[in-house]
Amino acid sequence: TATLREALLRGRLDTAGALAARLRTIARDDLRLVELESALSDCASASRALAQGGFAQASRLLARAKQVLPEAVWIDGAMERAQRAMRELEAVQAGPLGLLDRTIAPTLAKTGTEVHAMNHPPQPDRMIDPPDGSSGESIGSRFVLSIDGVGGFLVVCDGKVTLGPVSHDARPTIGLLAPPDTPMATIERRDEDYVLRGERPVKVNEEAATSRVLLGGERIELSPRCRMTFLLPNAASTTAVLRLSGAKLPRRDIRQVILMDRSLVLGAAGDAHVRTPELPGRTVLFIQSGALHCRSEQAMEVDGRPADAGTPITAGARMRIGDVSLTIRAWE
Repeated sequence: TATLREALLRGRLDTAGALAARLRTIARDDLRLVELESALSDCASASRALAQGGFAQASRLLARAKQVLPEAVWIDGAMERAQRAMRELEAVQAGPLGLLDRTIAPTLAKTGTEVHAMNHPPQPDRMIDPPDGSSGESIGSRFVLSIDGVGGFLVVCDGKVTLGPVSHDARPTIGLLAPPDTPMATIERRDEDYVLRGERPVKVNEEAATSRVLLGGERIELSPRCRMTFLLPNAASTTAVLRLSGAKLPRRDIRQVILMDRSLVLGAAGDAHVRTPELPGRTVLFIQSGALHCRSEQAMEVDGRPADAGTPITAGARMRIGDVSLTIRAWE
C-alpha cells in the first residue's frame, strides 16, 4: 500500500489503478487499501464530473480525496482550476446568455421539453406512504433502519433539516441531547449542494461560521459536547451521512443520521452510505411512487415472503437480504 499511496501522491493515477487491482487480490480487507481505493475512486469520479461540466461536484470529490491524501499538491491545483472554471461559467451565465431564459427560451419550451426531461428526471416523493390497498403504516419522512450486527440509523428524507437540542421550542427535525443554549442549525440540500446555516456561529473544521457549503468530511461543532461529521460517501449520490461523535440522539442505539435524497446504498464497499460487511454486492433503498422499495443483488424476503424491487416496504417491515436481517420502523 505504500507504493500505491506514493503513486497517488505523485498524481500517477494510471499506475495507482493497476497497483490497486493487484493489491485487491492479496489484501482485500486491508483498511489502508480500502481508504486509498476510495480516494482513487473519488479522483476518477471527479474526472467524469469535469467532463460533464460538473465543476462543483468535482470540487467536492477532490476535497474528499484530499482528506485521505493531504500531501497531494496536485489535488490543490485541480481543485483551484475546477473552482475557477465554475466561477467563469457563472460569469458567462450572468451575462447576455443568461437573458435567454427570459426572452427566447419561452418560444423554445416545446422543443426543449425532451432535453429537460433527460437532464432533470422526476424527483422522488419525500413523504413515504403505504401504497394503495396496503394495510401497512406510513413510514413518513423519517424512519429508523436497524441492521443486526451493524446498528441503528435515523433516515431523514426531507431536503431541509434542523438540528438542535430536544428542549428547543422550535422542535428541531433532528433533536439532540444537548444543553438548552446549544444553537440551532439548518442543513439544506440545494440541487447537488448542502448548505449549513446556524442561528449563531457554529464551528466547521474549527472555524466559526453562520453559513457554509458542505463538501464532505467537514467536522461540525454546535457546542463542545455536540459534534458530528458530515460525509458524502458515494460520488454518484447526493445522499449524505451525519456521523455523531459528541452529539447524541434520544435513542442511544443510533449514532448516524442519513440525509436521504434519491437512494440509500448498503454494502461492504467504501462508497456505501451504510457499511454492512456481511452484505456482498450492492443493496439500494429507494423511493418510488410514494413508497419505499429495495433492490439487491442478494435474495430478499419481506416479512418472511420472497420480495423484489417491486415490493413496497411499510413501517414495521422485517427484511432479510442474503444473510443479513434488518427492520424498518417509523421514527417516533
